Amino acid sequence: MKLYDLLQVTRYDQQFAVYVTNIYDQNILVGAGVRSELLDESENELLFDHLIDKVDMLRVSKDGKILVVFVVDKNYKKRAEKLYSKDYTKHWDGRDIKTRPYRYLSEIEELK
Repeated sequence: MKLYDLLQVTRYDQQFAVYVTNIYDQNILVGAGVRSELLDESENELLFDHLIDKVDMLRVSKDGKILVVFVVDKNYKKRAEKLYSKDYTKHWDGRDIKTRPYRYLSEIEELK
């Protein structure tokens, strides 16, 4: 199933958090909000690049309010560090969640 297909069949008030994932369990948030917000390119320009990506995994937040979606894109086999400039990544500390844009599955707040 593609992300766009999933968004088309869900309720209008369903809350989402959409992450691009890779084989290293590095998950980058590309959009969050209700379906109408995600499908509005002016609000979620980054998500639009991933509408035709394959849905890899679905999770529901512990409170049952957010559908957490993980999609696979063309960079699935690349580390997140390879997707950003070296000037940006030199400030990352792989152990410090505050210094990097990706989260491991165990760190994703919506699931805690």
